[in-house]
Parts: sequence; structure tokens; C-alpha cells
Amino acid sequence: MDLSSLDSVAQAARTVTTESDHLDILMLNAGVMAAPPGLTQDGYELQFGTNYLGHALLAKLLLPLLERTAASSSPQDVRIVAISSHGYVYAPQEGVLFDSLRKPADDLGAFGRYGQSKLAMVLWTRYLARKYPQFTCASIHPGVVRTNLMNNATGSPPIIRLLGKVTSMIFTSVDQGVRNQLWASVSKDVKSGEYYEPVGIGGPVSPLGEDDALAQRIWDWTEKELERYVTGILVDVPASGSLKHRQYAVWSQYAQQFNLKAKYYSWRDTGITALFCISTYLCVFIMMKLRSKKTETARSG
Repeated sequence: MDLSSLDSVAQAARTVTTESDHLDILMLNAGVMAAPPGLTQDGYELQFGTNYLGHALLAKLLLPLLERTAASSSPQDVRIVAISSHGYVYAPQEGVLFDSLRKPADDLGAFGRYGQSKLAMVLWTRYLARKYPQFTCASIHPGVVRTNLMNNATGSPPIIRLLGKVTSMIFTSVDQGVRNQLWASVSKDVKSGEYYEPVGIGGPVSPLGEDDALAQRIWDWTEKELERYVTGILVDVPASGSLKHRQYAVWSQYAQQFNLKAKYYSWRDTGITALFCISTYLCVFIMMKLRSKKTETARSG
């Protein structure tokens, strides 16, 4: 499935609804970061289309299957976990600039576009939880994880990419980085609609993350944009006399142990982020000083 193509997302959803009669957990986990200015195949800003809109369409097309599953068991057995990021703090001051979503939006900067897409995911999940109380919905930040995401952040300045590669040596491993989304998938402590830092630490990192008026606007915009992809596209969900569900007792016990080091992971991520920001500032400051000195030397010469 290619999240930058809504046709590809629709085809993937069609495959799932054709081959499955239940869906216990929908994990919306893929995306890009700090990509260069560009558009998706459908004409949306690249990061917003990939990190948010593709996921929103997939979830929308799978809602009938999720609803059927929830109706056959307790509501807590059906989860929608959206992978967002602490990076939603980089969103524009207004949160989401709707006029920028159909153009490359190079004026926002690579991380501004990234933050906007991740904020949309947080607020969409928040609204989804209100609209579908039979599901447990959560958005999460996986942590500062050692993946190839920064390697592909070619829209950011070279110094940022270099620092990303250097500091990645102390980033959280993938084995640890998946813990927050696993916790959100099975823990009984998850509050639907909330955003969680690793591991299981609730609460927004910015007031924008609790802006219900903006969440409503994002939801309405999304519904309108996706309407033409939804009409007549779903294959009927197979009826089943008895749907089988996994018991989550063992998983819940496994998930609860993640909280044993919750504060450790929180402080660790905060430290890594601070180190990255300070290093970036120092490098930019030194480069500006060197450039200024070079200019003065050229003038005096």
C-alpha cells in the first residue's frame, strides 16, 4: 500500500474487507518526515497526504468492519492506534493551514509541514473517539527511535541531517520504540481520544493538541475530501455467525510492564530532543559567525 496514493489505500482496504470478517486492532503506522516540498499523486501536500490523509481514508473504509467487530464483543476489544509524534509542536501557530494542503507549501519549511500532518492525526483521533465511542482510539508518540526516518529527511538543512545521523546513535532502539503503540493497543488504562508519550504518559504537549474546534474543522475537511473515494468502493463486510476474538489478558500483563520505566523513557526522550536542538543551535551559530568573519575579511581585503 502506498499512502501517498488514495487509490492504493482504497485497494488495500478492499482487500482487507474481502478477506477478513473482523478487525481487532487498526494500527495507523507509516509516514515520512521533513520531506522536500512536493505533492502526492492526488495533489495534496506530500507530508500531509502521506502522514495523515492516507491513514484517514484507510480508517474510514475499514469502519464498517471495525463496527461489526465491536458489536460482537466488548468495545474495548477494538482499538484504533494512530502513530503521531511529539513533533506536532512544529505545526504552524494556527495549527493547520488549510490553504496550504493543496500545494507544496515550501514556505512552511520541512518540519512545519511535518508538524502540521502530525497535529492533524492527533486531532482527528480525538474527534474519532467522540464520534465512535464503541472503539478505543489513541494517538501516540513512539519516542525518538533509531530508524531510517531521518536519513530520508532530505527537505531539512544538511546540518540537521548530519546531526540526526550523529545523535541517532543514542536514540531509542526499535524494540523499545514499539512499546508505546503496543501499550495503546492492549492496555486497559488507555483513555479513548487521548494522546500518549512513551510509555503510557497522557496529556498534550501543546494546547493545539486539545483544540476541539480545530479537530471539528479537520474532521469536516477530511470527510469532504474523501467523499469521492468512499462512495461505492467498499465490498460488503462478510457476515459471520460468531466472530472469534483474542483474549487480551496476557497482552495486558505484558503491556503493563512498560509503565515500570515510563519516567525513564520520558526523561530520556526529553534529553535526546534537547541535545539535538542545542547541537543544532550551536552549529548554526558557529556557521553564522564564520560566515560573518569571512565577509568582514573579504571587505577589509
